[in-house]
Amino acid sequence: MDNAVSSSGIKSVIRVKDRRLKVVKDTNTAFRNRDSDIIWRKNETTVSVCDTVVQMNGATVPVRYVKFFKKTKDRKTGKSKYSQICVITTAMHVSLETLYKIIQARWGVENNVFRQLKTEWHMDHCFIHDENGFEASLIFMIIAFNLMQLFFFRRMKNFRQRRLLQVEIIERIIREMVVYNAGDNYLIDTG
Repeated sequence: MDNAVSSSGIKSVIRVKDRRLKVVKDTNTAFRNRDSDIIWRKNETTVSVCDTVVQMNGATVPVRYVKFFKKTKDRKTGKSKYSQICVITTAMHVSLETLYKIIQARWGVENNVFRQLKTEWHMDHCFIHDENGFEASLIFMIIAFNLMQLFFFRRMKNFRQRRLLQVEIIERIIREMVVYNAGDNYLIDTG
């Protein structure tokens, strides 16, 4: 965890993916030999949580390492599905339930923002190889994306209730722009 984040007073919650890190290996080994700190159930889901404070190499302050074990029962098949999520956080006094909600909420950002920017807005392609140009093109993509989101969710009536697809609306806008004939009445003089 970056010392700059902790020294600025920002509380961060970071998902741990790399299981090869020494702190992850050591903590996971310690968690195998102990019971969960807390367990809660909601509908068909059971969440068991192990929580500890660790000192990471190079970090100036200790961090909190939390491992969530999730067991969900499939209603159709009756089989149980298991998953786990590990996080490292500087938020020492945040409840485990709140940390779980934070880490679950990231899926909304991941699925709705980053996936769409990558698949529909071509953010996975580097158009310019100059540092300033790359940054400018990235900022333009994000501005365009945000403007489209504002149009969908603030300007269009009942966008969510009508279950419209953003891709279809954008394609329709593009089709209408292609066939639009302004005559000689352009807003911007291109000549």
